[in-house]
Amino acid sequence: QISGSVGKAIAIMLFVFLLPQFLLSPFSGAICDRFSRKTILSLSCIIRALAVGVLIYFIPQLNPSLIYAFAFIFGINAAFFYPAKMSAVTNIVEKTQLKFANALTSSIGAIALLFGALIANYLNNFGSKISFGMVAGLYLFASILTGLIKFQFPQKYFKKENIIEDMPIKHILKQSSTIVLFPVSSLIHLLYFLILLGSHQCRSIGSFQFYRV
Repeated sequence: QISGSVGKAIAIMLFVFLLPQFLLSPFSGAICDRFSRKTILSLSCIIRALAVGVLIYFIPQLNPSLIYAFAFIFGINAAFFYPAKMSAVTNIVEKTQLKFANALTSSIGAIALLFGALIANYLNNFGSKISFGMVAGLYLFASILTGLIKFQFPQKYFKKENIIEDMPIKHILKQSSTIVLFPVSSLIHLLYFLILLGSHQCRSIGSFQFYRV
């Protein structure tokens, strides 16, 4: 609504949100293996709560550039949150239960995405400040719950001084199949975003991805 082109604006926001995740992906996983995953998860929730709180202050002056800046910040945060979250599963459940735990995590994520979109639409009736304030409160509550999680299996920290050795690109280059699949997958995603950026008719796609972010 602010930009005058809903589809294009949301496509740009999605691109800006995912860009830091793509750029940081070679490092974020290795960093999460060197520091406490629980701490990373809790700090990520706190940082998102603070970011939403700051966003509340800027609501009267909201413009597309400001929204893209916050989307970029959330993207940086997500680049470390999701690797830590997926790795933390191995510290909570036994190896024999990993498949079930991963499936359960994906199912809960899909349910949260579905009902989150519905709830977000309902919260808009209370105004931006109240709805954003509730989101900030939920992030703080999530950080507390994360801190209470008990790791049944202690995290094994990587002690290698050279973080480059743990970058996934090194392992990708060792496999002939992944050498082909990695650039092809990246190209497909790039074309997808270019199509979204150039399209003014992607309201339904953009709306769905907005709720997802």
